[in-house]
Amino acid sequence: MGSEHIPSGDDEFLMHKIAQQFPEKVHFLKSQSVLVSTQPNATFAEFFHQRKRWASKWEHYENHFAKMLAIFIFLVNVATLMLPIWFFEKTWIVFSLLAFKFVAEFVFLTCILNFFKQKWLALWIPILFVLYPSYAVFFALAGRSKGYQWKNRYYERT
Repeated sequence: MGSEHIPSGDDEFLMHKIAQQFPEKVHFLKSQSVLVSTQPNATFAEFFHQRKRWASKWEHYENHFAKMLAIFIFLVNVATLMLPIWFFEKTWIVFSLLAFKFVAEFVFLTCILNFFKQKWLALWIPILFVLYPSYAVFFALAGRSKGYQWKNRYYERT
């Protein structure tokens, strides 16, 4: 109940509802035996609309922690993009914040890459560290736009 008007994400919203109903019973299962893989988007347009669709869901979450986490991630990425403006005035603070963010993300991502047996992808982390804030902010804002296309249909944002 409550997310029927959203054209995608039924699995995600169902999981949120189950976790709300049985908070002590829902846990992350970190096991290679339950991994599922899917094919990537065939075109850039599909990729673009998928990311817009994903970015538009956060405001429909009933879980306040999930909503606050989405807002926090957005604000951290906006702040990261703003750091060059503060660079000349507070150089040591900017370097400290960037170093802390890089180390935290590097540790987190290398743990994930190790689990997925993709350690070699850690070589991309420094490049993505620079590019990701623009990507995240762009799609967060794009998710607020009028609508998106999915499965050959156009959906207006609700």
